[in-house]
Amino acid sequence: MAGSVFGAEYKSRCKAVLWRFAGFLLSRGVESLREVRKAHVDAWRATLADQAPATQGVKEHIVKGFGDWLFNQGLILIHPTAHIRVGHSMAPLPVPLTRREVDRLLAAPDPDTVLGLRDRAMLETLYATGMRLGELLALKLKDVDLAQRQCFIEKGKGSYCRWTPLTRDAAAYLRAYVKLARPRLARGKATPYLFLSGQRKPLCKVQMDTNCRRYARVAGIERKVWPHLLRHTAACHLLQNGASLFHVQMFLGHAKAESTQGYTRVTMNHLKETIARCHPRN
Repeated sequence: MAGSVFGAEYKSRCKAVLWRFAGFLLSRGVESLREVRKAHVDAWRATLADQAPATQGVKEHIVKGFGDWLFNQGLILIHPTAHIRVGHSMAPLPVPLTRREVDRLLAAPDPDTVLGLRDRAMLETLYATGMRLGELLALKLKDVDLAQRQCFIEKGKGSYCRWTPLTRDAAAYLRAYVKLARPRLARGKATPYLFLSGQRKPLCKVQMDTNCRRYARVAGIERKVWPHLLRHTAACHLLQNGASLFHVQMFLGHAKAESTQGYTRVTMNHLKETIARCHPRN
């Protein structure tokens, strides 16, 4: 695509996105790439509205690149993706949850039940570590050191490995989950994964996304909440409370400082609100 050299993981993602795009076109009665028009592309983009902005950006970039290639190769006469603008600037970050919203969301699962205790431990871990959902679901029992209150993320995004600290609350709920709930979910089956479903298997992203939305409703949070929002929220709260950009970069596992820079735009809004409220000349 456009002559670029992508890693195997990105190539696999491109294929998945393009297959789903093709399925969407077929569902609209489009059976040939020559029939694809701007309206079809815009209708497909509308289906991405519930996804994280960064995810939307990546998928639009892939489909636009495919459209560019088809047009440049002369395989289509009308360019249906020419209007998509996907520059190299970072996608705008979502507005983080407030501290009160986080408290209500974390308190939504019932820790007196097996699944509730598991879900409370998962939400606490997401907010405590800022890890990606895929990294959370890939955690193994051996990756968690509760004595030292830290966990190991093996081959996160970009195949980077890192240790990340756990908060007291996250460590406490993880300890309770491992002792009380996980054995009942495993039901005697030897499995290395930390978080298990009711079928003794690792949870999938769809399950966790659904649970997160459900707990947001229980917590009375009216706007859309998804697991990755807790990552953004944790990073913004660290910056708002005085953490350096360098430490937040390490916390998020970003290989480049530029990836973390976008969070300053979110905290700048917080700074402006604080100055407007507290500065004597305002």
